[in-house]
Amino acid sequence: MGKVKRMSDEKLLEIIAKAVEEFEGDCTVLESAIGALVFGREVGWQAIRLIHAGRTFKRYEQILGIKFREVLQERTDTSRRVTGIRMADSLGKFWQVVTAGMVPASKAKIVTGS
Repeated sequence: MGKVKRMSDEKLLEIIAKAVEEFEGDCTVLESAIGALVFGREVGWQAIRLIHAGRTFKRYEQILGIKFREVLQERTDTSRRVTGIRMADSLGKFWQVVTAGMVPASKAKIVTGS
């Protein structure tokens, strides 16, 4: 797969509208999935993966009917504001860091100045 371009406003709203229409269950989970998509548009899917547990990441994909890697950029100019991205970069290769659990979610989710 080639490099993913920034998702258009139209595509973002299309994904959200479809998810809202089809979702059944606790609406706070739907809201969180939508938030992950919107924030992921700004910071990339790698940051979203570091912020959330693997199970949550996959659950959000299921709710939204998408694969984050297919609709979001891997990283953006804003990605390094997410502490987890900086930590992963300093520790090694992204997937090695994720699979080894080397970046705790409590620290990964912190966003700092540019």
